[in-house]
Amino acid sequence: MAIEDDILHEVRRKAGRTEDELAALIFGRENAYQQRVNSTCRRLVQEGKVIRKGKGGASDPYTYHLPPIERRF
Repeated sequence: MAIEDDILHEVRRKAGRTEDELAALIFGRENAYQQRVNSTCRRLVQEGKVIRKGKGGASDPYTYHLPPIERRF
């Protein structure tokens, strides 16, 4: 769960991080372990822990954000 925790920590620090940025922040260099970050991000999206924006291409990469807070009255 360490990568998951690191991704959530970085998204909390700054919303809109790309998979490349997350991999560089967590592992210390560009494209380092990017596939592990990609698969973990997909799982976090499925679990509802983060949301993904963008089309996923070079001109519009996926970016990750915390989901909106649900308010109950």
